[in-house]
Amino acid sequence: MDNIPGLFGRNEEFNNTLKKFEDMLQKKKAAYFDVEDFINVINFLLQSNQREKARKVISIGLRQHPNTEELMLKEAQVHIASKNFGKAKQLLIKLLNITNGNAEIYYFFGKLYLGAKNMVKALRNYNAALSIADTEEKMELLYLITDDLMDDLKFAQAINYFHMILQLDKYDFEAIIDLTTCYNEIGKTEKALELCNGFLDRDTYNEMVWFHMGMLYERAGFDSEAINAYEFAIAIEPEYSTAYYSLSEMYSKMGRYDMASRYLKELVEQEPKNAHAHYLLGENYVQELKDDKAMRCFEKTLSLMSDFADAWFGIGEIYFREDKTTESLFYTKKAIKHDANEPIYWYRLGIIHQNRKQLNYAILAFKKVMQLDPYDELAAIRLGECLFENKSFEKTIKLCNEVGEKFKTCQINFLHGAAQCELGNLTEALKHIETGLKKDLQGFDSFVYFFPKILSFDAVKKLVNKIQNEE
Repeated sequence: MDNIPGLFGRNEEFNNTLKKFEDMLQKKKAAYFDVEDFINVINFLLQSNQREKARKVISIGLRQHPNTEELMLKEAQVHIASKNFGKAKQLLIKLLNITNGNAEIYYFFGKLYLGAKNMVKALRNYNAALSIADTEEKMELLYLITDDLMDDLKFAQAINYFHMILQLDKYDFEAIIDLTTCYNEIGKTEKALELCNGFLDRDTYNEMVWFHMGMLYERAGFDSEAINAYEFAIAIEPEYSTAYYSLSEMYSKMGRYDMASRYLKELVEQEPKNAHAHYLLGENYVQELKDDKAMRCFEKTLSLMSDFADAWFGIGEIYFREDKTTESLFYTKKAIKHDANEPIYWYRLGIIHQNRKQLNYAILAFKKVMQLDPYDELAAIRLGECLFENKSFEKTIKLCNEVGEKFKTCQINFLHGAAQCELGNLTEALKHIETGLKKDLQGFDSFVYFFPKILSFDAVKKLVNKIQNEE
């Protein structure tokens, strides 16, 4: 096995065990480890998502400690995670036969059947595990079961087990929050809010419950109640940054950018090195048409995090609106350098090049947009325009044929028709132009602005007049 990364930084005894383990593996020298050492290493590997290495450690462990229940259970766990349900089931059956059976074996049977999409058997085995567990073990199993079910998006089934947790500990805060999440996910928001209110009756000044209530109200569309809950969370804990973010997002969605900026300003005062907060404040200033302030926020963001692509792009957009295309081009390219998979950046790059009549560069940019987002209709139209302006009429027609079924916009039909006109295929051109006119007669006006020559074809003018009269 290769070196095990990320093992250090834990307690000294554990680190020493890991060093001995690595030495054994690297030097291929036999060394004895007790079962507990193997279990600790395996747990670490599973938690750090090193499943194949965990499998190798289990194999070594079973050679040193044959038929050890704990190691066999770990082997079953790895098979379940790898969806090798048949092998996992064989191991669990073997464990039942060589032991009197214990709660953990039945728990893993439940996890196996959950992974195999057999909910009836999964719940039956989970319940069997709980029925033979002592109180302490029962609580641990309930946490595992609820995690399994929520990870699998089985919120309705998880509810019953969360209630079992609360029967054992009615003050279990995390269980209450998760239970409210389950109720909300199955459309029972009122029940979720009722649970939160019940908790607040016992602990009125719990800012996390108030924040969670704000989330529930927001998802349910009760904006004023959500705002009140978030503000109450901040009143209790003035440094609750997530609540400031939530309030700013809510006010932004409502078009109240002044209020959104207010909360973000409070946040950056508390956390002056929070690059994301400075960026969001800049975005709000853009919406308030305060570009100077927005520019300062984006620059501050970059001083804190130089690879913040959206901040580079934000500055580029301000320059674009000011018709400073050279500066806009520079900042847009910077954004792409830090995030080359964002289609919006490439689209803006294409627009800049198209406006500057740098058509070959614009074509490359719009093709990149289409590669990243094949359903970007505007990029398809712009690409078609650039090909047309570049007198690549055959390529324009090819593009229109490729995207014509995907995008129903009249502009694709007009581009197709114009390219056919330029190639002298008037009959074919009129067919496509007529299709576009029937989709959107007014849309032809904007196309004439792009390609005035279209009206020099008498047959096109007659067709437009005919459609107008029919309207």
